[in-house]
Amino acid sequence: MSRPKSTSDTSSVNLEEKEILEELSDISKRVDRVKQAAIEKASNGTGDVDKDTTWAEIRKKIQDLEKEVNIIKNLLKEQSDQITTLSDDLLVQSSENEKLKLEVASVKISLEIERQNRIVGDLVICGISPNAPQQADVIFCELCKKLDIPMQKNETKQFEMKLTKLSNKSTEEQILGISKISAQLSNTIMMNYREKMRGKEWIKNCDLFEDGDDKPIYINERLTTYFQLLHKKARDMKRNKLIQYVWVRDGRLFVRQVEKGPVAQIKHQADLDKFK
Repeated sequence: MSRPKSTSDTSSVNLEEKEILEELSDISKRVDRVKQAAIEKASNGTGDVDKDTTWAEIRKKIQDLEKEVNIIKNLLKEQSDQITTLSDDLLVQSSENEKLKLEVASVKISLEIERQNRIVGDLVICGISPNAPQQADVIFCELCKKLDIPMQKNETKQFEMKLTKLSNKSTEEQILGISKISAQLSNTIMMNYREKMRGKEWIKNCDLFEDGDDKPIYINERLTTYFQLLHKKARDMKRNKLIQYVWVRDGRLFVRQVEKGPVAQIKHQADLDKFK
């Protein structure tokens, strides 16, 4: 008939490695005491053949038990060493992964900056009324005139201009994209436009064509999708009062957290996260 499991038998199933080692140490101490008694009995003899045979058997079982205990201890030590090695390997791998992430981010930023540099000088004019004449060159010439920049229609032939209608639930307008424009002319347009904005001299649709409404138009530097997203996030942070100023200059995005504070160029989301 098999012996029923004791409470100690069932609870030992969930022992941790440290507890197992402590249990084994206790067992070793108890076994050592029995071993010494067995050695003494086996050496001196009891005069009783049966008892001497029993003590010899006890000594052998103790030796077998010691071997098993040592095997378990060695296995635990090997496992502990393996875990330590794995932990070290994971730390190294994690460090290499972080390094790789930084390198990938750096390459991505460089590529996005290069894409943006290719369109520096391109302009986007927003807020044009949907009933404006479908003549981009006429609108552009009238805009330059309003900005005190002499411009004849034949001079615009070298530019690429495209009127695009934008319609959604909240607004309906046209957007005029202008590319292949000289850096000097682009900078002059933006400089004069910003000067008028500072003086609150809004340029309106009625200033550009007959029957135009009094809604203002806006001139922006063209940004890639990547920098458009960063620009939007920066403006959201401004609305949430995390930063005070956001602006674009020569295709580069800048922010300033407080009046007269340091200027930070934004190239990546991590640059904005510093202000949260």
